[in-house]
Amino acid sequence: MRTPVKLSLLALLSGMLTVQADAHHSYAMFDEDKCATIAGNVRKFTWAYPHMWLWVETGTGADAKPILWGFEGGDPASLAVAGWKPDTLKRGDKVTVLFNPLRDGRKGGSLRQVTFENGKTLGAQVSGSVDDKYFSTCKPAKGS
Repeated sequence: MRTPVKLSLLALLSGMLTVQADAHHSYAMFDEDKCATIAGNVRKFTWAYPHMWLWVETGTGADAKPILWGFEGGDPASLAVAGWKPDTLKRGDKVTVLFNPLRDGRKGGSLRQVTFENGKTLGAQVSGSVDDKYFSTCKPAKGS
């Protein structure tokens, strides 16, 4: 009698953990209907799980402090398949960033694509593509 109860509890807990893990991948904070582009210099590139992060400076504000933008990209394993490496971006690199902006208006968003100074581009979501189901409205500009 005890074994079926234990198995039932284990199954219930496993199901709850699965829901928790799936909730991590919500894109609710990003406006999937909008696509924006900024150009600037890389301040920091973090190649880490669960997602890579890119920080870009786009000049200075009225207070003479750098204007900093933060972008969340896909996971390193998937991005590696798309051509990314831990040293793909270095501090000071000039880049153009295509992204879905944050809904709350802060400077940042979901990184879609990076265009390097030499014209090379890399997609930055799980598939490394700009055509995945979550961001089908965010397309690169013509010629990039």
